[in-house]
Amino acid sequence: MDIILNWRQACAALSISRPTLYSLTNQGKLTRVRISKGRVGWPQSEISNYIESLITNHKS
Repeated sequence: MDIILNWRQACAALSISRPTLYSLTNQGKLTRVRISKGRVGWPQSEISNYIESLITNHKS
């Protein structure tokens, strides 16, 4: 089961600001899920995959 992170947790995991988190989401680089009306989150696996892609792209 995947853990859903709130925006604060997702920002902390990526060391980015809230506007940057939403920008990455709007660009399609991160996937946001709707938990309930007015509440969204980011799957921890999405955050981990994004970090891995940054590491992989940096090595090439």
